[in-house]
Amino acid sequence: MNRILFLLVFICSACSNNPGKPVNETRLGESNYYIQLPGDFDISEARGKEGQLGYNITPKDSTSTMFGFIEIKAGNPIGNNPPDDGSTNEIVASYLLDKKVQWKVHKTETGYYEAFTNEPGDINARASSKNRYEIDLFISIVKTLRQK
Repeated sequence: MNRILFLLVFICSACSNNPGKPVNETRLGESNYYIQLPGDFDISEARGKEGQLGYNITPKDSTSTMFGFIEIKAGNPIGNNPPDDGSTNEIVASYLLDKKVQWKVHKTETGYYEAFTNEPGDINARASSKNRYEIDLFISIVKTLRQK
């Protein structure tokens, strides 16, 4: 019995984005999209000139260099994705709205890691950080995005 309990605790902690930290279901503005956001992250809305809607996701820790962004398209993109010029160092498979996607990850000349999805449809995401682990953390957060 103790082995089963230990195994369940181990599996649950391994599945968590931030083990031991609270996670809250957070609605993206007035949209029908929800994300499981760790308590040590903030989310803020961004609007483009044509009414495009996006959400900045950043850690509350001011020493972090991570910046994440989810965009719900309604016109031209709010910001520019890193160039898809073949400089991709790595492909990370994940999910976006329960659909398999590929994150293209590369390291810039300034030492930052940049990652982005470039999927057909209304939603894409991107992230940057000097810490490669934070890119994986953001990808795991975006993986929880759901539409209700």
